[in-house]
Amino acid sequence: MDIHKILTILQEAANQYTARTLDTSLVIQKILSLAYNNDWTGNHLQHFCQVFYAWTLETKTHVEVSAVLTDGIIDLEIDGQKFRTPWFHLLQSDFQNVAVMRVANKQRWLNFASYLCKILVNLKIGDAPVMVLLQPSCTCMEILLTSQDATNEEIECGVKQLVNCGPLLMKYYHETLQQLMAKVRHKILAHDTPLVGQTFLLEVLEMYSGGWSLKESSKDYYKNRLFEIQVPVKELHLD
Repeated sequence: MDIHKILTILQEAANQYTARTLDTSLVIQKILSLAYNNDWTGNHLQHFCQVFYAWTLETKTHVEVSAVLTDGIIDLEIDGQKFRTPWFHLLQSDFQNVAVMRVANKQRWLNFASYLCKILVNLKIGDAPVMVLLQPSCTCMEILLTSQDATNEEIECGVKQLVNCGPLLMKYYHETLQQLMAKVRHKILAHDTPLVGQTFLLEVLEMYSGGWSLKESSKDYYKNRLFEIQVPVKELHLD
């Protein structure tokens, strides 16, 4: 198996994503062609899964690209070996070690949580999400949003994922979503919540209350609030 070819395909996809020219179907076609036309074995497929997963968690851009590619390669199977089996094991292993990862490698933690939440939305069985991903995704969002020592970066990441997952959670995991939002309210009121993080949380709470939409006047309010507390104003692209 030519690892260089795989990494080249993935890196080209990342470059195209950055340039807003990514053709997801074409990239998936390239990967499948490489697998089926080059005498891959089940061991090759397992190795590819490990390479793909490791590449995914390297950067935020890789997360975005892999999140849209995963649905197209999840059913890849060679010699009775399925891509999804080692892939799920890798997800499970990282999820079980989230507490350690959060301390040891903050960026990998943020990338992992983002990827998990994105594939919750992107992967479907019929018209429904992969239910086994619901609880781990909510757990990661809870850690990002409501941990006592959550950083502004973690809270912002959690807000982005919650906005993306929110409508799905309303439909399939409503009680857990309600519990999470109750903890978000508590976090907003906590005396040690940083002002920037508090602003992100207030914004997502208002979006939740408004059915995951936000008026332009509210967007302007939160943008101005960030400016007033003298932080770099970054567009959250929550709409």
